Amino acid sequence: MRARAAVAAIVALLLSSCSFSLGSTTVSRAELEKQVMATITPDDPSAEFTVACDGTLKGEVDATQDCYATDAEGSTTGLHVKVTAVDGKDVKFAYDPFITPEDVAAAIKDLAGQQGITVETLTCEEELPGKEGESIVCSGTPADSVGDLTVTVTSVDGLQVNFNVEQAG
Repeated sequence: MRARAAVAAIVALLLSSCSFSLGSTTVSRAELEKQVMATITPDDPSAEFTVACDGTLKGEVDATQDCYATDAEGSTTGLHVKVTAVDGKDVKFAYDPFITPEDVAAAIKDLAGQQGITVETLTCEEELPGKEGESIVCSGTPADSVGDLTVTVTSVDGLQVNFNVEQAG
């Protein structure tokens, strides 16, 4: 079973370091959202999407914050933002995509439903890192069997995280 979870309209994500100047030692939520959004290049220039961050970002090396890019259809990709360097008021950061446990489970249930498989419950205990080869295990109770599923990232294209789902074992 193959699945894709992504902000569908957003194809290119610049994963190189991003930089901006601060007026203080903390990046406000609004400024962080603005800077992250500026680094995302939609495949379709008219595509609408938003970026929401959980909070502020300290202007310190290795400080982190989570942000979420969501397209007009509601598909969301998480971004772990990490400060890589600080030079005075100039802050550089990079980020890695991830899919929340809830979104992984929803994508698998949706795909199963498209194939005529009823999934009663499905729980993923951890997020799926947006790195090829990474995997997590989700526990499910399909109507016709019970067991664990291994979810493995097969490729990442910008914010699009493609993964394969197989019966664990």
